[in-house]
Amino acid sequence: KVASDRGWLDPFPTDLIALLETNEHSHRPLFSALLASNNPNLDALILDIYQRFPSAHRYSMLRQIPRLAELVDDLSRGLWKPGRIVLGGYSVPPGLHIALQQGRAEALEELFTLIHHHEFNSGSNWNLASLVSSSILLPENLRKDRHNTQKVIAWAVQHTASDFGWDPVLRLFVPKSHPNTI
Repeated sequence: KVASDRGWLDPFPTDLIALLETNEHSHRPLFSALLASNNPNLDALILDIYQRFPSAHRYSMLRQIPRLAELVDDLSRGLWKPGRIVLGGYSVPPGLHIALQQGRAEALEELFTLIHHHEFNSGSNWNLASLVSSSILLPENLRKDRHNTQKVIAWAVQHTASDFGWDPVLRLFVPKSHPNTI
């Protein structure tokens, strides 16, 4: 914010743009700085970087910029297709996480398919638990333990996608018994 306020990011330095065009998680502050420049002339670059290196973190940041929210939603729809997720090792494809953030019911079905049919290891277990706790309104007694992988997975295996509906205000899947469920 300080760099933007002082005009240091206008125009945004080309060497920083070159760094952003690599898929390094350590460049999160640079992406934040690019967004903080609030320069509509950089929108095409921002969307190009997002499209080449999508992440749930970048998606949620871009959704907060009104002029980009609809564009990033449109770009994100093609990042994930149902039935194509195979958990190899420790990562969950960002497209699934983004689809869950968009409230796509088929993404929730895919998540529960993974939960019910996956042989768990510590890495994939953690990733699935993280997706559950960031996409579903957990019961009050589990919210304080949302980082406890075993408890979250144990709770999730007792449910299916049909137990939940999308709440556009909370931007979470909530139990169908929840009063705000649409």
